[in-house]
Amino acid sequence: MKSRRYRFLLAVLGFGCGIFTWHTFRPKEARSVTASAPVPSKSEPASETSRFTEDLSVEYLQGYASENSTPEKDLEQVKDVVDAFVRSVKIPGALPTGSNRELVAALAGENAYRIRLLDPAAGHLNADGELVDRWQVPLFFHFVEGNDVGVRSAGPDRVMWTADDVLMGEHALAE
Repeated sequence: MKSRRYRFLLAVLGFGCGIFTWHTFRPKEARSVTASAPVPSKSEPASETSRFTEDLSVEYLQGYASENSTPEKDLEQVKDVVDAFVRSVKIPGALPTGSNRELVAALAGENAYRIRLLDPAAGHLNADGELVDRWQVPLFFHFVEGNDVGVRSAGPDRVMWTADDVLMGEHALAE
């Protein structure tokens, strides 16, 4: 009798572990979005913003690299955008940790949830689609521990890894 109970408990435990594993490790594409964007009818053209579940781009990078801002405030704004992405998506590892261009694409809405936090038309990107500092040099992002990021600007000399670089975040790779 005990052996039957033991086998039954093992079967239930195995089934539960299987469900947990499937739910946790399935591909990101298989995860469903709880709220989907409305699909435009064929008679009316789709607007630019209808491509996104949420378009929050007007809330971020306001005054970025302007004369009313400072290089430190600029990088703080960039870090705020990246942190907002992490808070919005809420999936560990969803933040692209590759190049500046990959991160910009995700922030511009090319992500599984179609959340847009950065408008490429706002003028903060170079011709290669990279987010640049006020001196038009691509920012350097240093990713640590999944979703924690440090941001580095080349500074006024436009040369990365020199004494005048501007750093933001705990993991900005200070010299």
